[in-house]
Amino acid sequence: MIERYTLPEMGKIWEDEFKFSTWLKIEILACEARAKLGEIPEKDVDVIKEKAKFDVKRILEIEETTKHDVIAFLTNVAEYVGYESRHIHYGMTSSDILDTTLSYQMKTAGELLLKRLYQIKNMAQRINNKTPLQIINLFTMPYVYFTDMLASKDLTLMDIGSGEALSRGYLNHKWKYVTYFDKEYHDEAVAVGDITNIPKDDKSVDVTFCFETIEHVNHLNQNLALKELERVTKSLIVIGSIDKFGLDYVNGVEIFKAKNGTNPYHINELDVLSFPELIESRFDVVDYYHSNANMTIVEGLQSRPKGFCNYVIIGVS
Repeated sequence: MIERYTLPEMGKIWEDEFKFSTWLKIEILACEARAKLGEIPEKDVDVIKEKAKFDVKRILEIEETTKHDVIAFLTNVAEYVGYESRHIHYGMTSSDILDTTLSYQMKTAGELLLKRLYQIKNMAQRINNKTPLQIINLFTMPYVYFTDMLASKDLTLMDIGSGEALSRGYLNHKWKYVTYFDKEYHDEAVAVGDITNIPKDDKSVDVTFCFETIEHVNHLNQNLALKELERVTKSLIVIGSIDKFGLDYVNGVEIFKAKNGTNPYHINELDVLSFPELIESRFDVVDYYHSNANMTIVEGLQSRPKGFCNYVIIGVS
């Protein structure tokens, strides 16, 4: 893969670490199958599963002597496993490993491409038969509202889960400096960043925006995400989350949700009850807002089903 043209998650599929990890999985699966057939003791398979690992640098070092990649790999694995390694690769050829791994790499890469295509389809569905202004208003509304309320040329902003950063022009004009992070989308302005492991120093930004992102995190990691937001933020955190039971359409634009089967990336959607419950499990200083059917943001939590997104401003120190 050409590094400068490759998404990190696609590049990893074709790196040695992923390849050798897949080789090892295949070898262990083959040993498990032989144990079920009674060809090798199950206790030996348990030892293999416990001890088997590899070191990429060591494999490449051995290959300098063997001139054979699979033999080099098996030699390195045997260094970790010991006597029971005699069962590994028994009755198999190099092609069994190489061809199966290539198929798995192609499958994994294809699934990633399909995921990206789904994202494009999702966006196309939003845009279909809608004016650009409707689409822009839906995505940028909280950025404009809370920027007008909080922004200062003396303050820095971090936007985590920024996606395509549709509001970057407006934000860059209003704040001293803006940093954009997104786990999936990145370009020259948007860096790769995960809300549960934000690549920023402690208390390094004044204000953090996190819109339509917390629902992409599973229940166990949502508290970790809040902890990370607090760690990097000096003053204020603004979080927005699509309401699970709120409006499905706003001004002719569909709000894609897991509940409706239109957004599989919303792992744990929140509502007017669970959203404040999550927030107040960690923070005390909060002010709630919600966006309504008129595509405006007003104070207070919504009354179902009159709104579609809940927001909170959190004071941190």
